[in-house]
Amino acid sequence: MAKVEAGECGLVDLLRDGLHLAAAGNDVIFEEIMKIVRTKYPAWDPATMLMHGPWWREWDIDHPETDLLICANKPPASVV
Repeated sequence: MAKVEAGECGLVDLLRDGLHLAAAGNDVIFEEIMKIVRTKYPAWDPATMLMHGPWWREWDIDHPETDLLICANKPPASVV
């Protein structure tokens, strides 16, 4: 967005064919939406959002129900 405001890039750089967004145009839109999210909805900021379950590589494939319970904020039966 700084390049747009500084006049270093224009619509030719932001639009692929004069109508559809190019990569740079998508970047501008994304950053502007993220500014709103960070300001108005800080709990939705991906940088600070809490994980409610394990990363996909950490799932126990043999016992996925345990990870699903963690995602639902319920303790697995073995812990209770």
